[in-house]
Amino acid sequence: RFEPFVTAKHIEMCAQAGIEEISGHRLTFRPRMIKKAKAAGLEPSVGFVNSPNALAHCRKHGIYRLYTDTVPELKGWIEAANNG
Repeated sequence: RFEPFVTAKHIEMCAQAGIEEISGHRLTFRPRMIKKAKAAGLEPSVGFVNSPNALAHCRKHGIYRLYTDTVPELKGWIEAANNG
């Protein structure tokens, strides 16, 4: 389920419905809600990861399901982060 602005209500609804992941926009899926989603058993995912800074934010918060408009670039940033 994609929610542009993830709230506790959305997390609860997804968990109760048996949904396994919740997606949000990386600028509005706040760290507190990321933690709540994980605690509820949901895998958080974010979009759009279109810069190295966006990737760093995701890695910092343990988000590994990513959506992007720049697949080749994202692949390169991931490889650089893993080797750096």
